[in-house]
Amino acid sequence: MSVFASICVIVYCLIGCVFHYGIQQEWKADTTNDLDGLSPTFVHLSMISVSAFWPLLVLVSLYQVMTKEKP
Repeated sequence: MSVFASICVIVYCLIGCVFHYGIQQEWKADTTNDLDGLSPTFVHLSMISVSAFWPLLVLVSLYQVMTKEKP
């Protein structure tokens, strides 16, 4: 693997870890009862999925901002 690819993988993993940490903090701070009915395994798998697919979340967010109608 090239040096550039190695750096890209490391950066991808670091950003995924930041997403995962942020989601865990939000989940711990949640005081509503909305998530109580969900299985803890499902919640953790969802967090891992979001952490793994963070580029997709960024692209969707950018798309929403760019297509937002201006007043």
